[in-house]
Amino acid sequence: TEANSPQGQGFCQAGFSIDFVKNNRVVVGGPGSFYWQGQLISDDISEIITRFNREYYTPYSNQLTTKSASDQYDDSYLGKSCWPSPKPPPIPSIVLYF
Repeated sequence: TEANSPQGQGFCQAGFSIDFVKNNRVVVGGPGSFYWQGQLISDDISEIITRFNREYYTPYSNQLTTKSASDQYDDSYLGKSCWPSPKPPPIPSIVLYF
């Protein structure tokens, strides 16, 4: 991201936790974003592979992400852990985040 200040994603630690889900997406936890509120980011794996460029920030068209909340949620560390909770069909799987 381009929001590299402490109030943005300057301390993000993206990848602290990660999960690959069945619909070709990756979910990445970053507990340091937004004054340690934490953040979850999900992108399409195929798009990451085809569009990645080390030289500059790459926005992804299909990205899902949590946003900054009010300061009462500072230091809540969302994104510290994420893992799948598989269920047998027809119950859909969920991913748990803490």
